[in-house]
Amino acid sequence: MYNLLTKRGQLFAFILGFVLLLIYFLLVKSGLSDWVGAGSPKDTNIFNFGLKVAILLTVLAAVIAVIFGIINLAKGPKGSLKGLMLVGGLAAILLISYLIASPETSGTLAEKVEKFQLTDGIMKFVSAGLTATGILSLLAVGAVVLSEIRNIFK
Repeated sequence: MYNLLTKRGQLFAFILGFVLLLIYFLLVKSGLSDWVGAGSPKDTNIFNFGLKVAILLTVLAAVIAVIFGIINLAKGPKGSLKGLMLVGGLAAILLISYLIASPETSGTLAEKVEKFQLTDGIMKFVSAGLTATGILSLLAVGAVVLSEIRNIFK
């Protein structure tokens, strides 16, 4: 099975995606006349198939990625050490970002927090995600710049 997926996996994924997309478009086309008169997208179910398939394929891809990651880790733990260190570094950045985050208490953001009844935990989580994104973006730009400088001298 592994050899088959290695050789033809992309073809199978493309065919599956094409078939699901075709089914989705046929379902939308068949209910489009009803939807146009409905007034609001909330009043129809013609998009539900596409949403459910997109969610299913995303979850399936995440599960498969985790399974293959665990399999590769079990096959060669020494080779996976670098990847594990990177995941640990990412977790450390997220944890530190979460611990130093503080909820907003003034300004327009504080008004939105009250309006949407966001808890301090949610605010800290969002702030940690934004901080971690900024840090990782800076690290990525730095890595690109350093690799280009290294390539100049090669």
